[in-house]
Amino acid sequence: MNLVYKHEKPLLLVTAVLAVAIWLALILGGTLGIVLLYLLVGGYVFFLFAHSAFISHLKGGLGGCESVASNIRISMTGLFVVAKRLGG
Repeated sequence: MNLVYKHEKPLLLVTAVLAVAIWLALILGGTLGIVLLYLLVGGYVFFLFAHSAFISHLKGGLGGCESVASNIRISMTGLFVVAKRLGG
């Protein structure tokens, strides 16, 4: 990295530290921590949605809304009972 001035790297570090300190002061002091509260609540809501999606993925399908013939398990006696009720 070619520098124009010999003190560029230390000045960059000082500027970065000051910028972070000013932003933290604005976020914590200027808003009385409300921004952090919103971030905390938003993160929790995101976690709930992600957790729900993960559980749905593990269970598979659309939570039982989808009915496929291969998903229906019935014993032979149950089959005859249903067939008799239907008149077959």
